[in-house]
Amino acid sequence: MLLEGLYADGPVMELLRDFDREYIMVPKRKKLSESFEKRDPSSPVKQPEIIDKQNIRHQFRYLEKVSRNNSGDDLKVNLMEYREVAEAGKVRSDNCWITALPVTPDSLERLMRAGQARWKVENETFIRLKN
Repeated sequence: MLLEGLYADGPVMELLRDFDREYIMVPKRKKLSESFEKRDPSSPVKQPEIIDKQNIRHQFRYLEKVSRNNSGDDLKVNLMEYREVAEAGKVRSDNCWITALPVTPDSLERLMRAGQARWKVENETFIRLKN
């Protein structure tokens, strides 16, 4: 499930877990950044970068199985950030997500594409309604 930031809270995550549903949620950037900063020092932040044929840098940053909101409770989530930087250094895309799906080097691009799909659907809907 792709969910808006309105739903990025404990009760919704617990409900989805209880019904064995996986999700990608768009949290508020500030909250996610705080989670990276306040994490348990034994949880390493992974920061792979991919440079494509057009010399565009795809920068990822993620944490696996951390307590939501650093509360120490039993609900563990994966945090992920993505930044696309053009050759000239201009940031073209900057997104973040909370997910129950496993985050691995092999799944990074698929998760990023899935998370961005929510924006595409939302934008196309607004354009259709506007016109």
